[in-house]
Amino acid sequence: MGDKRKPQLNMTLDEGQKEEWKEAVEEDNRFSSLSQLIRTSVERELSGGHDSNRDGKQIAKLVEKVGKLENQINALSVDLGEMRGIVESQQPSYSHLKSEAFAVLPDGDMASPMSPEEVASEVGGPVDAETMEDVLDELAASTGQVRAIYRENEVGEQIPRYRKKGDKMQ
Repeated sequence: MGDKRKPQLNMTLDEGQKEEWKEAVEEDNRFSSLSQLIRTSVERELSGGHDSNRDGKQIAKLVEKVGKLENQINALSVDLGEMRGIVESQQPSYSHLKSEAFAVLPDGDMASPMSPEEVASEVGGPVDAETMEDVLDELAASTGQVRAIYRENEVGEQIPRYRKKGDKMQ
């Protein structure tokens, strides 16, 4: 019958290192003893489990993937900018209506303000009251020469009426 005992390897290390390893064994249930921690760690190192070259390759792959994602994000940003331009170019331009609407608005404080419907009717052409209200609001905001006066209707809604600004505010 042969000796079934495993060969023993003795190591020398400082007490602080030994305590640190013992704490690792106590905190990690994968290891039942200090010897198992050491055997597992050595095997992992020998099998390339801590191969810095492999880690470097993984990092390089991750950097490559991040670069690809960055390129995709940049491409989406360009596409979004192009789409925004298309949408903005399809928004109605009120420039032709602004001058016509301004020309028909009553002038000054004493004038009776007009509703968007009345202005649209005076301007003529295919323009509805809602579009004309947008035009008049834009004129009021951009030029400061048009005043919106809100009056309450029978059901309590505030209805805008417009006129050119005079010297006095109403």
